[in-house]
Amino acid sequence: AARRGSDGRAALSDISLTVRPGMILGLAGPSGAGKSTLLGVVAGLVSPDRGEVRFDGAALAQFDPDQLGRAIGYFPQEPAFFPATVAENIARLEAAPDADAVIAAARRAGAHEMILTLPQGYDTPIGPQGRDLSVGQARRIALARAFHGRPALLVLDEPDAGQDAEGLAALARTLVAHRS
Repeated sequence: AARRGSDGRAALSDISLTVRPGMILGLAGPSGAGKSTLLGVVAGLVSPDRGEVRFDGAALAQFDPDQLGRAIGYFPQEPAFFPATVAENIARLEAAPDADAVIAAARRAGAHEMILTLPQGYDTPIGPQGRDLSVGQARRIALARAFHGRPALLVLDEPDAGQDAEGLAALARTLVAHRS
């Protein structure tokens, strides 16, 4: 169980799930069913009241948070940004971001060409709410951040929301390419 509703009931209970390499798993259900909570638990952002989440056989609690952050690419329903450049946001504020890795993540997310159209490209400053970006642009940059470092597990919460036709096509190509 994790997170409790206003009635005190657990948002989730008795969940068992195994995801193997190469699998793409989609969750569907009504609003408030616990999909985002489950994804937060899987990504290590929400601690379950009981039970555990295992990644590559080890409990998430055994991992150093930085190590876990590199192994799991997380895309939240409502992405937030650091007050920094597009490149720094994709690189998750790494001390010395590798420009090639940033561009590779943006290419995998189908965001590279769009980023190049921004006023200063990868050096375009953005704020916490993705100031001066359209919803679609912000979501594609956040998707690139999830892909940064080639994580072993991608956890994407409604990655298609707010995407235009070009963004949806890029997302579909990206998921198929990342699967292999």
